[in-house]
Amino acid sequence: MPGMSLVHLTAALVPARRFVGVVLASLLLSGGVAQAGIVALDVAQERRLELPWGNVVEVQGVARFALDPADPANAAIVDLAYAPVDDDGRVHFDADFVLQIPEVLPPSPVLLLEVSNRGSRGVIGSFNLAGRGPHETLEAEFGDGFLQRQGLVLGWLGWQFDVPREPGRMALTAPVAQADAAPIRGRLRMDWVVDRPSARLPLGHRGMRAHRVYEPDSARHLLTRRSGRDAPAELVDRARWRFVGEADPAEPDTIEMDGGFETGWIYELVWEAVDPPVAGVGLAALRDFVSHLRHDPSAAVQVEHAIAVGVSQSGRLLRQFLYDGFNLDGQGRTVFDGMFAVVAGAGRGSFNHRFAQPSLDGHRYSAFHHPVDLYPFTSLPVEDPVAGRREGLLDAYGQGPGRARLMQVNAGYEYYGRVASLLHHDPMGGQDVDPAIDERLYHMAGGQHWVQPLESLSPVESLADDQPMMLRGNAVDWRLNLRALLHRLVLWVRDDEAPPATQVPRIDTAGLVPVDELRLPAIPGLVAPRATHVARRMDYGPRFQDHGIIDHEPPHVGLAFASRVPQLDALGNECCGVRNVELRVPLATHLPWSLRHGLANPGEIADFSGTTLPLAATPALRAEQDLRPAISELYADRGDFLRQVGEAADALIDAGFLLDEDRARVLTVAGEQWHAWFVAPQEGADGNE
Repeated sequence: MPGMSLVHLTAALVPARRFVGVVLASLLLSGGVAQAGIVALDVAQERRLELPWGNVVEVQGVARFALDPADPANAAIVDLAYAPVDDDGRVHFDADFVLQIPEVLPPSPVLLLEVSNRGSRGVIGSFNLAGRGPHETLEAEFGDGFLQRQGLVLGWLGWQFDVPREPGRMALTAPVAQADAAPIRGRLRMDWVVDRPSARLPLGHRGMRAHRVYEPDSARHLLTRRSGRDAPAELVDRARWRFVGEADPAEPDTIEMDGGFETGWIYELVWEAVDPPVAGVGLAALRDFVSHLRHDPSAAVQVEHAIAVGVSQSGRLLRQFLYDGFNLDGQGRTVFDGMFAVVAGAGRGSFNHRFAQPSLDGHRYSAFHHPVDLYPFTSLPVEDPVAGRREGLLDAYGQGPGRARLMQVNAGYEYYGRVASLLHHDPMGGQDVDPAIDERLYHMAGGQHWVQPLESLSPVESLADDQPMMLRGNAVDWRLNLRALLHRLVLWVRDDEAPPATQVPRIDTAGLVPVDELRLPAIPGLVAPRATHVARRMDYGPRFQDHGIIDHEPPHVGLAFASRVPQLDALGNECCGVRNVELRVPLATHLPWSLRHGLANPGEIADFSGTTLPLAATPALRAEQDLRPAISELYADRGDFLRQVGEAADALIDAGFLLDEDRARVLTVAGEQWHAWFVAPQEGADGNE
């Protein structure tokens, strides 16, 4: 029903008396709200969802914002002063929003706002164990209803300006910074690791839209290539390559080269762009949207508390949000009472500077030297003696409003690929740094960047016959921990009930070590990583720190910050942090990292993924040089194995890292792994498979 106001929507859907303080409106909002930044909510679509756990009203539309460039609350937004203003003297822009509101709200309603990862909406799929869509039925879309059973109001808001305008994506339309005399220009950089022949390379990272190219035919744009991350670069003849617009020839979004781009090379483009969108308004939009839902009586729903959840890229955005001071609204009130940053590592990102590229990340062997892994890393101030600075992520708030109760959850991969150890040790790697009193850090031992189904693990090719099975991917299921921890975060925010204590590897107990001190068991065919991703002290130019303008591109690369990884037990599983049943009652060695098998630079760590090396089913099936015990030597039979799994699950429940309701799922998955790694190999050896 495009154009229908939310006032009419209330009457059309449900009796308003069943909401708590709900007045749905797409009218111009009152002056007090307008000063906070949000002007209107325009509804484009609505639906009433009849769910087993209670009916939900879903509202989708566009939130319209207006920011005063002179308001001190907006001072951190880079280039806001250069954005065009309307007659009211404010900068206007809009963003997609979605709200899912329980028809019957609980006392003290809590908003869970998912900060979308590149425009996606994944929180229901992950927390409700529904998996990724598309889903054929409403029941499949909402999984087991975990979030709905918590009584949460769910929300999404587009914050990222370069998200493609596609169905299902949450995007923001940002104003463009403009100077009086001439268009604003700047240097950008993009790099690609080419592992297969490519005719074209995209200017936007991971499918995002690219900045506008200034004078595409100019010789000022430079393309180089190198054979490894630290190898010398060679210039590619400008006559051999060009900018191309795949959708619109006038708007280049890729580059192509005569003969294509060759495998085994890292290509790097330094190019000049024009008309930068004011990326930082996305952070203000999150701030003002949530403040509106918390404090404006005319809001679609009034909530008493708010929690933000961000995964990977959007978890890094939450860290930037805190660092830049956006967890205080224009009235000096706390925006999010709680934050849940998942697999974000210790970085922030390219979110609030001129010609920002929000999708960019950084790993050991991709996306090199972008403004992602920037000091400070710890929440509390810690000195960097090299740079002569002493800062913390939460310095903008002191002990007053704005201090969210913060959970940061990382899997094992983030210690290898996203410098997660810098969250809890000093920049030199000499000593541990404890979290803030209102912060918890959790390490999901052995896990890769995402949870991978057992059936999708695939054998590594070209292993010798006398080597044990090695699988690409890692099935340690830490999603169940997230469910338990989110439940505890809601209790912490709403009822002041403290969650489990921080669980991370530490230097002072020898649980956190340099990668070359890993005690990796001698497993035939397994090669240890020679280096991890590291954060470096980067010089982007004299205007970057205070004004958000990059002058050095490529940047001047300085000394590395220390990086540490969790130590291993006798089987090669990570010994510290939250150890799930896969590590407590093992059938395999679960490594959170993998190497680039079959590619150029094979000793480098691959992005995101782990490795699984199942134990031999019996001594007779064990590779000759594999000193790990066989499964039959660890467990008397399937019943003995599942009994131990149940005991391990009970211990996790008692510690607050697993819900009672998920115990049965743990046992089911363990039984599947028993069949895959104990029963099936013996059937195959007997020729009965």
